[in-house]
Amino acid sequence: MQIRFRLLLAFAMVILVMVIGVFLSLSVSRQILGNAIGQNHVVQTQRIMEKVDREVYYRVEEIRGYGRDVLLRETVERSNRAMAQRADRETLIRQREQEWSAAGQEAEIPFVAAVMESPLAEELREKKEFYTQEWLRHPVYPDLLVTNRYGVVVAATDRPSHYLLADEPWYREALGQKEFWLGNLGYDDRAGIYSCDIVVKIFDEEQAFAGLFKARLNLETIQSLLAQEVERHMHQTRYDQEVHLKLLTADHRLIYTCEAGYAVNEDLTGRDFVRRIGQGGSHGFFVLSGDRPQEGAELFAYARSGGYRDYAGLGWLLLYEQGLAEVYAPVDSLSRHMLAITAVMVLAALLFTHYFSRSFARLVTELGATTRELDGRVKELNCLYGISKLADQEEGHSGAILQGAVDLLRDSWREPARICARIVVEGEAYQSADFRETPWRLSREIRVAGRAAGAVEVFSLEEGPKGDEGPFRKEERYRLDAIAELLGNVLGRFRMAREKQQIQGLMFQQEKLASVGQLAAGVAHEINNPTGFIACNLGTMKKYVARLMEYVAASAANPAPEELLQLRQKLRIDFIAKDIGALVDESLEGTERVKEIVRNLKSFSRVDEAQCKEANVNDCLENTIKVVWNELKYKARVVKELGELPPIRCYPQQLNQVFMNLLVNAVQAIEKEGEIRIRTWQEGDHVFVAVSDTGQGIPAENVNKLFEPFFTTKEVGKGTGLGLSISHEIVQKHHGRIEVQSEVGKGTTFTVILPCHGAA
Repeated sequence: MQIRFRLLLAFAMVILVMVIGVFLSLSVSRQILGNAIGQNHVVQTQRIMEKVDREVYYRVEEIRGYGRDVLLRETVERSNRAMAQRADRETLIRQREQEWSAAGQEAEIPFVAAVMESPLAEELREKKEFYTQEWLRHPVYPDLLVTNRYGVVVAATDRPSHYLLADEPWYREALGQKEFWLGNLGYDDRAGIYSCDIVVKIFDEEQAFAGLFKARLNLETIQSLLAQEVERHMHQTRYDQEVHLKLLTADHRLIYTCEAGYAVNEDLTGRDFVRRIGQGGSHGFFVLSGDRPQEGAELFAYARSGGYRDYAGLGWLLLYEQGLAEVYAPVDSLSRHMLAITAVMVLAALLFTHYFSRSFARLVTELGATTRELDGRVKELNCLYGISKLADQEEGHSGAILQGAVDLLRDSWREPARICARIVVEGEAYQSADFRETPWRLSREIRVAGRAAGAVEVFSLEEGPKGDEGPFRKEERYRLDAIAELLGNVLGRFRMAREKQQIQGLMFQQEKLASVGQLAAGVAHEINNPTGFIACNLGTMKKYVARLMEYVAASAANPAPEELLQLRQKLRIDFIAKDIGALVDESLEGTERVKEIVRNLKSFSRVDEAQCKEANVNDCLENTIKVVWNELKYKARVVKELGELPPIRCYPQQLNQVFMNLLVNAVQAIEKEGEIRIRTWQEGDHVFVAVSDTGQGIPAENVNKLFEPFFTTKEVGKGTGLGLSISHEIVQKHHGRIEVQSEVGKGTTFTVILPCHGAA
């Protein structure tokens, strides 16, 4: 009874120490996890803030670039010259300001109409409409206006409330800057949006101040960027964890948040987290109670705007919030499991000690032996599993796998500190950090496809007790055999994968180059047209330059005005001044056409090693049609019925290859003239692309053979027999399929069906 009590007490003490150790470990793990996630959130916050700064900088650069527009500068300089010649300039400006301010929006005033309907105003409205439709589908720049050096409106997209803007606060702020000025957050009642002003200076040819170009940047652009970041986090996170982003101005007014219950431009100065940030630096993280009564503690990470290049930033502040319960969810889950396991272990141990105390010593001895054997087996399995996992994660990087296998091999030994390991494959050695050769060596050959490729070796750093093979045991020898066999299989698989990829790449490139070869003559013809009229234009401009030089030389001799006028009319200098601009524009348009043709052709001549990414199937079709257009236009009328499609994960270049094969086959199936109809639509979670022709059709006995390699119904020399086979393999790679419907004498329809998740 006394022995049983002592055993029970001793075992209870051991369990108690283990439980305390578990709780201490979990507590430390919780703290380490919180610090690691906090630092990671700071990095994420800085990265997002840099994106915001870059976005604002690029918008500023767009406005700065347009501030150098020829029409804009000419209009401003013309206005400055007209104002400078007026002796009653101040009176005129004040008079127009009164007329402008007093008149309603619909009032017809000649000078107001001249400003609002000028060519520059029309160009500004086109620029505004372009950024509304082509980029973010909301007005990026709701208002654009231009002033001259006297502060009066020269052109605007929308009629401002004043003609004279020199007294406006933003005008005075921008006038004091070197090149541009960026305003803070503001609300536009008329447009119903939050925005900030971008104002750049306009300079004449002598780099003297000529006026200001002002654009209001719609902050929906920044808000869309931050919303995408939140969506990306939710898509990439392993757990269902929700994060909140808040973007504040320098005076702590809200620009954006993904959290409900806030209003844009709301002043958050009095919030606890804002006061806490005020005590920190440019970035950091801390834990604080949530800013809502129902919220618990939250992890706050923040970063201040640091600007980008010559944009110094507006001092904006970005907060990255996450509930502390979500941060510690993995540790809390582990704690609950550990508590349950510990409780079961304690109960089982007490029962075991109570009922089997008499045979405890014998059972402990047997259990020790079994545990050592099991531990060795578990370590062996962990090592083999770790190598297999490395092979899956580091696909194609055998060096990383072999170095990782060395570390796993050493850890699988019962006493890792007593041994060192080395793997030698094809002359390359991968070894543990403290490796050195000793007389006590255990080695096994690595064989790949039946041939010796290297060896895996283990050295004992000390002599140790005598085992089955030197200082090594029999189970360790078997362990090394299993590891050598697994490494041989992994290396063999990599070798086969590389060979298959090389062969497949050659087949893809052969088919692509064959297709491009068929299109080369047509492309050459397309290039000859613009190069022809460019050469003609250059010849004409050469003659124009000779006349201009003759006129300049004559002007330098200071002739009589009548003689100079006669020479000007003889040489047709005025006509040359008008015509030379048209020649330059026409030549530039020709070079753009050549660049577009060459760029499209080059995209189809590269080896298919593009990365899987999101792309729109309609865009892939449009690009492909541009490349094969010269092949299509002489034989077929192309009808496009492209529906609205979502972006899918795919290899765009490979899909281009599929569509090119289908279009070329369609036009080759038409003997003289016909029609090719291209339709796209979405059904459920699949995207459909149908290419129909009015050609000869395919006999029923050949339909099932279409996707076999080297099968072709074309004449010798007109087809490789690989086009549809490669297309079928590409579509299967995207987890899709190709369906064929054909009737002899009426035509054929190929339908490509792709899942929306694509090749992901």
